[in-house]
Amino acid sequence: MAHRNIPSGENFTIVEFRLNFMLVMANTPYPADTTYGYLWAIAKCFRPLNTTFSVTRVENLVADEYPGNAYEIRWG
Repeated sequence: MAHRNIPSGENFTIVEFRLNFMLVMANTPYPADTTYGYLWAIAKCFRPLNTTFSVTRVENLVADEYPGNAYEIRWG
């Protein structure tokens, strides 16, 4: 119910995905810390069993194409 009438530009975009790595752009009205926690919880829930993972906020080098905050998710 909190996500009604979302403007078309607000979303999560997976920009790059390869073995044990994902680059996620988050263009949302929520604070960066909240988004970090959301991504951390998803990574913890869906990582392969007995593997470590990390979520890191990084500089958005493609802000012209994908506005918002950038996060690297690594596992394995």
